[in-house]
Amino acid sequence: MNIKFRQMQKDDIEKVIPLFMEYWNGAGDEWTPELVHSRVWQVMGSPDSYCLIAENGRDAVGFAMGRFETFYDLKAYNLVEIIVAAKHQKVV
Repeated sequence: MNIKFRQMQKDDIEKVIPLFMEYWNGAGDEWTPELVHSRVWQVMGSPDSYCLIAENGRDAVGFAMGRFETFYDLKAYNLVEIIVAAKHQKVV
């Protein structure tokens, strides 16, 4: 297994939709591909967003998305979502 991380691009949204749905719908939510696309783009398209995708070859195995936010005395990163495919999580 050779997992590589890189900054997400708009074309990657389609790759992370199944991961998002597997996680949240497995927890009882009812996300559709259209809603997930909207949710991910809402974060990715915002100013100062910083989103990463983890890939094993061409397969997305996880992603993290969030944005930098400015306060009067600092700039902080707000992590909005972080999802790792179940088969790539280590159970202890």
